[in-house]
Amino acid sequence: MTTEGELNQRADRLAERLRQDGFIVTLAEHITADVAAVALGVSTRTLRSWRKVGNGPRCVVAGRTWYPVREIVRYLDSQLTPAAESGKNRK
Repeated sequence: MTTEGELNQRADRLAERLRQDGFIVTLAEHITADVAAVALGVSTRTLRSWRKVGNGPRCVVAGRTWYPVREIVRYLDSQLTPAAESGKNRK
């Protein structure tokens, strides 16, 4: 389980990497849906579909859709499979 301190550090690193790649990250550490899709490795269409059915990272809709960087990291963490389980079915 990730502690809040670890989550903050990872969110800061992701935000900095996105800034270095030329993406805009707000002072409140929010990113647009386009940038969130890049960070997650999915299309904006997939991200929109997830949002409509209540899946994916939490977001804020205020004129446009914003994703807190912390929520991107939290979502990615929730998708991890323990190494012991992921190797069970491999031969």
